[in-house]
Amino acid sequence: MNTDRFQKSTDGFEAPDLRVKFFFKTSSSIGFHLAMERFHGTIIGAMQVHHPCDGHIKARIFVQLHKKHRDHHTLNQLRVQAFRALDIPLDETYELEFTSLEDGLIIGQFVDRDGIADRV
Repeated sequence: MNTDRFQKSTDGFEAPDLRVKFFFKTSSSIGFHLAMERFHGTIIGAMQVHHPCDGHIKARIFVQLHKKHRDHHTLNQLRVQAFRALDIPLDETYELEFTSLEDGLIIGQFVDRDGIADRV
């Protein structure tokens, strides 16, 4: 997986009806915000790609979006565009897991040990 082109939050790529914007990365994973350009870039979901992974399945993709985006064609196109942008071979073994935002929950600790938060 090549993540070199993703450095700033404005870096990304296009997918069907979505703009995929860089959010974070580690040595073997990358996270994106999924935004709708027609609504001025409003973030409507998230995606993570992990590659290479141990075991038979080498790429793991996690997508969080509204239920209306849960169809095979849309999710497969999102995967294909991500693999192309990240230089992952299209015939790589993968598993894509979809979670609807309607049923999701995010918890976190946003204040670090020094009392500094990264958001308002």
